[in-house]
Amino acid sequence: MKRIPFSAGVSLLALIMAAGLGLVSAYSQTTPETSWWLAIVFLWAMTMFTYAMNVRFARDPKNHIRFMMLNNLFRMMMSIVFVALVTWKRGKPDFNFVAVFFISYFVFTFFEIVAILPNLRRDLKETPVSEDGRKNKGFRS
Repeated sequence: MKRIPFSAGVSLLALIMAAGLGLVSAYSQTTPETSWWLAIVFLWAMTMFTYAMNVRFARDPKNHIRFMMLNNLFRMMMSIVFVALVTWKRGKPDFNFVAVFFISYFVFTFFEIVAILPNLRRDLKETPVSEDGRKNKGFRS
């Protein structure tokens, strides 16, 4: 079975989430705010950016995990700034926006983790030399 490219999968996920948001708002008879749609577009763009950075830095196996964690930290900080700016711009806390945003955040993050997981190197049970070059004598797990 052929896997679809990550960019197509994440774009399809964003479209499904936007359609789901429209259906939920129609079912609950609420008017969806523009910020809800903007949140999905923002998270789509951040996911595409962090995935591109992860692929770019995957060529350096020693620092790949460090770069991956920094990318996730960057996405989390930008998301907090985005939520703070939208909330500040509206002038009042909007629980629905925050709920939509963080549910979408976790779905996009899960999707990216599932896509990156096959590319991570497996750790061996017994490694003769640790990553910093020292021998692992007497180490038992």
